Amino acid sequence: MSTDRPAQPRRRIPAILRHLVPKPSSSAESLAEDILSRSYPPHHTTAVADAQDTHVLIESELAPSDELSTQLGETSETTVVADAQDTHVLIESELESSMLRGETSEAAAAILESLTGLWVFSIPTRTLHWRVTGAWWLGPVLSGALPLVLNGLLTLIYGRVALHTAAAWGWLTIFAITQAGALLAGRVLWGRLVRDMPSIVTMLPDKLADRKLARWIRSCCSVPRQAVAAVALSVLGAFILWLASPDVGPHLELGPVSYISVAWTCFMGGLLLYAFAVAILITVEISNCRLLILDPWDPASTPGLRTLSRGYIYCLCLVIVLAAGLEIVATRVPDYRASFVLSAFVVGFPIFAVLCGLLVSVVPHMIIAHLTYVSKIRTRDLIDEEIGSIKASMATDHGRLVTLVWLRNQVYSAPDLPIRAPWLVPLMAALLGPFLAFLLTLKL
Repeated sequence: MSTDRPAQPRRRIPAILRHLVPKPSSSAESLAEDILSRSYPPHHTTAVADAQDTHVLIESELAPSDELSTQLGETSETTVVADAQDTHVLIESELESSMLRGETSEAAAAILESLTGLWVFSIPTRTLHWRVTGAWWLGPVLSGALPLVLNGLLTLIYGRVALHTAAAWGWLTIFAITQAGALLAGRVLWGRLVRDMPSIVTMLPDKLADRKLARWIRSCCSVPRQAVAAVALSVLGAFILWLASPDVGPHLELGPVSYISVAWTCFMGGLLLYAFAVAILITVEISNCRLLILDPWDPASTPGLRTLSRGYIYCLCLVIVLAAGLEIVATRVPDYRASFVLSAFVVGFPIFAVLCGLLVSVVPHMIIAHLTYVSKIRTRDLIDEEIGSIKASMATDHGRLVTLVWLRNQVYSAPDLPIRAPWLVPLMAALLGPFLAFLLTLKL
């Protein structure tokens, strides 16, 4: 097709331009190696080569040729945008297929071992010493019901120290249901982490980072750390009950079983909080590994990041439910306002719950947003470099220039978080709204 512009001598095409707008005779594999060698260190190339091969093939179809570059119009731009959406789908499927290498990861093996290393999961499991179907959920249920079982045995064997009133049995039941529900939810969430860990470790840059993460996970199963968290909260719960007993005693039967029930519930609660802290710090440890392997065009769609984001949202939902349930239980204590200790707990616990919810949701997503931002900046810098080289050479490759600018805008408009605002905003409102309403209506 003839044009009005004079003939220009052919210039050498840069590496990234050959990748983005390849010739029909170019090899997809060699073009992928060109861009990966520019945007990532050599040890990243193999990890994302499969995903990039798909992108190269699609881009070769999207790219305008030299003869058509001066007549690129609205119709061709619309086709480019529509086909690019299919590109991300294909890249995503390629990334998911490359996750299979995560099955041999040391970190994935370490997180599986944590089911026996973390007490919050191993103690309920060891409650059952026989193999039965559904032991993973029967264990937490029996662990939560231990105070009830203990009080029942004491009623039959040594009734002098047992609790006998209906109100006391009701409170033991409430503690049992709360503890069993929390342990079951924590076990389900950690099970998802074990299942999805192979996809998470595919973001790690090399085997050294994988071994480092595995060592950190195993260190979190340390006995002294877990003992400090569990025993400290257990002693605190029993101490609070002892301080409040002069005001609560006339309205509610108290005895040794009451202290054992509170101490046991707080013991398992401390272990559950410790497991939550480990889950949060996993993202911090992953972010410490530089040059993570993320989708260069849409980092937030990387399967590992999406898995982490969903897990933290589930944890936030669990925190909201537990906080609301425990606050209702505390306010149902007869004449709780007469006790300074219980009044302080009723006021202080919502603050503690809100802080836990913010740590579980906001902090990890801030880290994820930073990781996606760094990846987007790295890709945009490469595109800007090629755009600058085209302008500096006074070339008239308008089609290639338009493609580079369009790709840059796509990277710039890519979301920073895997989760969208329509999900995050209601959850944060569910966390902060009742707390603010409670403070406004509180009468001390």
